[in-house]
Amino acid sequence: MKKKMTVLGGLLLAALVSAYSVCGTYAKYISSIDFADEARVAKWEFKVNGEDPAAFNNFDIDLFKDSYEIENINHQFVVSSEPGVKVVAPGTQGEYALALTGTAETNYTVLLDNVEVENTIKTTDKDGNEYSPIKFSLTVGGTARLTDVSIDDLKAELKKLYNGQDVYPANHTLNEELVISWKWDFEQPVPDTITDADAIAAYKAEYNALDTYLAQEQGTVSVKFGVTITQTQDEATVKTNNKTLATTINTKIDSGDLKVLKTMGYDATLSRNVKAEVTGDTLALTGSINFTSKDEGFSSVASDRTGYYYPVTIKASQDSTVTFSQNPTKTQSIKAGESLTILYALKDSGSKQSTIQIADNNGNTKTYTVDYTGLNFR
Repeated sequence: MKKKMTVLGGLLLAALVSAYSVCGTYAKYISSIDFADEARVAKWEFKVNGEDPAAFNNFDIDLFKDSYEIENINHQFVVSSEPGVKVVAPGTQGEYALALTGTAETNYTVLLDNVEVENTIKTTDKDGNEYSPIKFSLTVGGTARLTDVSIDDLKAELKKLYNGQDVYPANHTLNEELVISWKWDFEQPVPDTITDADAIAAYKAEYNALDTYLAQEQGTVSVKFGVTITQTQDEATVKTNNKTLATTINTKIDSGDLKVLKTMGYDATLSRNVKAEVTGDTLALTGSINFTSKDEGFSSVASDRTGYYYPVTIKASQDSTVTFSQNPTKTQSIKAGESLTILYALKDSGSKQSTIQIADNNGNTKTYTVDYTGLNFR
């Protein structure tokens, strides 16, 4: 607003001086300039098993059940006497798959926090060794991380799996699946060192007695953890899996860049009647453009200081390289989060089409065709 008032004030002062000097000839000068810009909040879209995390609280991961069936046989062989109260027993097993999906237009971290586990379903055998029959396994993204380990080993792995230290870049797609599984073997496997029939029978009898004892003790097992995804301004440490080039041409010229170009001698009024529109991979310029004749310093090449120029602003969400013009081809680098405005040279004859190529550090490229067949040259 201050900038607009300064412009108007200067013009009105000029009008008063003119009116006084011509002694009674009145003139009214009005200059009106509208400035506009628009932005939306950066996307933040994450889901847990396809659901918005805000839709639930203390979500039941359904790792344990209140009844179990023999696989592929519709026969329940373990059923809780209290519906909804979950139980475990020899011969039971279960698993839970946790899918973390989504993306954000900001850098972010993923933290598996508040990991709490407890297992009191354990005792000691005749030799004083701990007997804890429930074993856990963990698979991440289809790759086994743990197989038949204790609940404490599961806890340790969960705590280091997503520790909030990895910084995912903006527009990185999170698509992770964790599968926690457990089992309580109906019969404890007999060691290969025991081969005598009586010894095998005695081994099984011992562990059957231990299982019976555990059932009488009514111990419990529990697994609890949380997932926290947080926006961060830290530099990304994870290479993006985003295959879409997010750095794009913006039809609105960056005002700061334009100001710099003006200080270098570029006359922005010569292209003020140009309309720019991006449709797909095409930047179409229509309207009219005037000839730049000033021999100023906005180019180090003397022949480049005159001609027809239109400023094109590129907004970068990733570090990128911009290649434009021909004979010679020009290249500019741009950092993530910054803008780059290039003075694009146009010819008043020929095909009136050229290209701007944008490439990021992840091997993604996009080529825009600059079509100015609808532009009048003056």
